[in-house]
Amino acid sequence: MNSHWNRALVAIALAVFAPLSIAQTITESSGGMAKAGDRVDITFDDAGQPNGVIVITISNGEEFPFNDEVDIEISLDKAGRGSVDWTVPRGWDQAVLSGGGATEVIINVFN
Repeated sequence: MNSHWNRALVAIALAVFAPLSIAQTITESSGGMAKAGDRVDITFDDAGQPNGVIVITISNGEEFPFNDEVDIEISLDKAGRGSVDWTVPRGWDQAVLSGGGATEVIINVFN
């Protein structure tokens, strides 16, 4: 009887915690460094959102009143992956990519 309850508890734990193990990630093609005017390929992965649309925010990381940011929509395919090209603005020292539940990614910008 104990093994029956053990299997039931494991099944419940998997049902509850398995969705939490699906990680959202932002990756970018610059390797963390880019020049103003460079084009950077930004990719978002989330296997838990097939065919979804997510919004990421790209900011210069500055505090008000010097902050500047843009929201970018990324359409995800059936595997939950999508990408966009983004041009690094002039005057930014860094670009902070965030959103969709993923860990922030920082690109250092050289003007």
